[in-house]
Amino acid sequence: MIKILHILYSLNIGGMENGIVNIVNNSDQTLFEHHLCCLKTSGDSAKKLNFSVPIYELNQKPKHDWSIPPKIVRLIRNVRPDIVHTRNWGALDGVAASVLTGTTVIHGEHGWNTDDLLGRNKKRRIIRKLFSSFISQYTTVSEDIRRWLIEYIGVAENKVIKIYNGVDTNKFFERRLPALRSKHGLENKVVIGSVGRLSSIKQHDLLIDAFNRIDHSKFDAALVIIGEGPERSRLESIIADSPYSDRIQLLGERADVHKLYSLIDIFALVSMNEGVSNTILEAMACGLPVIATNVGGNKELVAPEKTGYLIPNNVTCLRQTIEKYLENPELRQMHGKNGRRHVIDNFSLQKMVDGYSMIYQTVYDKKKKKLRPFRN
Repeated sequence: MIKILHILYSLNIGGMENGIVNIVNNSDQTLFEHHLCCLKTSGDSAKKLNFSVPIYELNQKPKHDWSIPPKIVRLIRNVRPDIVHTRNWGALDGVAASVLTGTTVIHGEHGWNTDDLLGRNKKRRIIRKLFSSFISQYTTVSEDIRRWLIEYIGVAENKVIKIYNGVDTNKFFERRLPALRSKHGLENKVVIGSVGRLSSIKQHDLLIDAFNRIDHSKFDAALVIIGEGPERSRLESIIADSPYSDRIQLLGERADVHKLYSLIDIFALVSMNEGVSNTILEAMACGLPVIATNVGGNKELVAPEKTGYLIPNNVTCLRQTIEKYLENPELRQMHGKNGRRHVIDNFSLQKMVDGYSMIYQTVYDKKKKKLRPFRN
């Protein structure tokens, strides 16, 4: 059995965290033993684990906490994993600790930080480059991030593999839940919706601005935003100032988000940048047409004019694209059906789990081969 220690910042709600939970829940339990290390604390994503998994919380302090690398070293020595799998910039201390303990390390890049939207911070680039020689294998969730690692950071191409996020199409599918629509006062409205953390990188304020500019005398539309985060207070103020505030709802963080997609007719995600968005995949799996900014991995998910539209980061274009769907329910239905088929064919949960399982097995086999004594 291959023992894997996953190191990440926390298990709060998020796309990367959801992906890790899916890997743990769906990989072969006779082949892999998973342990989770949260540099800060655990979080609500841990509730989605289907069985008991060891979770270690290191309670990292704000800014740089110099106690963290020694804590990770001690943890690795206690757990004795075959592989350490670190994620994103925040977990690079785990790479250093793995080197100190002689443990094989895989590093995953899943997306972009708000304070470094394009991954161009010079200091971080230098550190990533220095660490790259100690990392056995990189995983990325998009071609965009894969090319960034190769071309900007300078990682050898044969060390970087892309594994797309996967979605459970048995959980996320098109539903008709009229009682739920009625509960939220949305029975006769065409609903634009977004799902994601309320952070500045997601630009929910841009979506609200576009919604305000729709011709509401022509369209009976509403806006629903599902998620929680540090931008809530600011978004509430923006909504309060909107002439259509009674048509905009912030539903917060919800455990039943797979059902709440049934409230939505048009899905929109207008982030400044993205790795590969789980919510776009979920929306398409639920048979929804998608409007997304043409950034990061979004262009690898949305097939323009087939499953949705990729647009520039522009409020006028966003408003026009929303109105295009509002005017044409047949187009919404066609793009939604195409989107679900696209997800089933290319972004299944099993395909993602198989990809990571293959990487773990390959890296483990290479490690064992190196340790095998030479015989004449």
